[in-house]
Amino acid sequence: MDSTQQDILNIQKPTKITSIRGGTAQCFDYALARDGKSADYFVSFTSSGWVNAWGYATCSTALAEGSLASNERVSRKY
Repeated sequence: MDSTQQDILNIQKPTKITSIRGGTAQCFDYALARDGKSADYFVSFTSSGWVNAWGYATCSTALAEGSLASNERVSRKY
């Protein structure tokens, strides 16, 4: 939740990087594999490099659904 783009890159290189919000931010695509099955997963960032969205889809799917429109950093709700 309090991760930066560099933190995520240090964990694993994405399979694809997509520019979002007019090129001010990026979204990373991953292909997760477990028990012979694979799943698409994305992580998107604010223009200042903080994680702000993630989920089991591709960046292009999340973009098409409007899920990556916000440039707000994820906030803790506790």
